[in-house]
Amino acid sequence: MSDRAEVRTEFAALLTAGLTGPNGPAQAVYRYRVGDFAGQTPVVVLGSAGSERKRMSFKGHHAAYWLDLFVFVLYNLKDPAGAVLWSEQQAEDQLDQIEQLIGLLLDGNQTGASWKAIDYDGRSQIDIVPEGGLPYLREFIPMRFATF
Repeated sequence: MSDRAEVRTEFAALLTAGLTGPNGPAQAVYRYRVGDFAGQTPVVVLGSAGSERKRMSFKGHHAAYWLDLFVFVLYNLKDPAGAVLWSEQQAEDQLDQIEQLIGLLLDGNQTGASWKAIDYDGRSQIDIVPEGGLPYLREFIPMRFATF
């Protein structure tokens, strides 16, 4: 049976392959929580969010793991003269594109080396938060991974 760190590492690799690079919309994927993106945008962050272990037989437990997935997109960036470099509309559009790609990655990777099923664990939530002194549009997506 895999552990939560293995699931997080494997899922981060999947997100990195699908969301970054020359044709990907994200600048970075982190497999741990990051406090300052140094102006990077968009950024995807994974964090551990809990576990559940159930005894299924005399041989041991089956586990489910939860990860918090966050998508951060710089929101309403202006230059020192006040000219818009990155608008609210661009941020919303970028957030929507990344969420759609995450959904497609899930559809194509229901099983992995360290999980047997993967899915959103409820509705995602969107807000605006400061990170490193800059405003970011943030989408929180709760994820559930079954290992049995």
